Amino acid sequence: MANIWHALADEAGIAVEHLAIGVTAIGKANYAKQAYYAQAFFALSVGFERSAKLALIIDHALMHNGEFPSFQEVKDWGHGLKNLLQKVDDLSIRRAIGKQLKRNEIWARLPQTQIHKNMIDVLDEFATNITRYYNIDFVTGLTRAQSIDSPSAAWYNLVTSEILKTHYSGKQRNRDEQTATLFVEPFGSLAYIMSFSEHGDEITAKQAAIALAHSKFAAPFARLYLLQIMRFLTMVMNDLNHQAYKDQNENIPDLGDFYGMFNNKDKYLKRWKTWSLYDK
Repeated sequence: MANIWHALADEAGIAVEHLAIGVTAIGKANYAKQAYYAQAFFALSVGFERSAKLALIIDHALMHNGEFPSFQEVKDWGHGLKNLLQKVDDLSIRRAIGKQLKRNEIWARLPQTQIHKNMIDVLDEFATNITRYYNIDFVTGLTRAQSIDSPSAAWYNLVTSEILKTHYSGKQRNRDEQTATLFVEPFGSLAYIMSFSEHGDEITAKQAAIALAHSKFAAPFARLYLLQIMRFLTMVMNDLNHQAYKDQNENIPDLGDFYGMFNNKDKYLKRWKTWSLYDK
């Protein structure tokens, strides 16, 4: 028994800390710090996959008198995040998680806005190796890599641009463009930077200043939308934990100890920049 408890507890810790690393890194990513995109994508894809599989494994045990699924059953679930998160959403519906309180019922479903869907699409392609090794695939001539966006470009196109479209007011946009102009004007033709956008295009000093403003504006919303998906997983984990307690299943650790920090209101999720299981 103890070995199973420790294995599940260790898995929960691994999954949560990867989610925390990923959501922290995505808030730092921009055209000039593109390695943060990769850090975020690696961590988030691992964290979401392992969290989803953990929920499905525990659900199986609770439905089968404590018997866990076989290695082959879990392997057959694959690595696709869209499929895994949908399975967890189906689990939530079947268990009627969050029905007691209207707010909790909303939190207990996989978020379905266009931004959430686009985030999962980008991370799903990364998790299933379509874009995970994009740079190596591109320089070694893999045909697929020649016709798709890099993961950072895909994130900008599908997530950052959608956040700007949804939340960025015309007034804020004009203010940021004016600030960029005022920043560059005193330098005249001397203002030159050697830098590239998320798409690999060379950009001017003014374009760089505007890009930084866009990234700064979008970062809190990117964190919020990702954390809303994590909060959904937290609601599921809490329900599974409660059922395990009722069933007196001592193999299941207290998952709230790991996922509890994600169980917060939007204003907190949006404001907090640095996340870690070990520094709550």
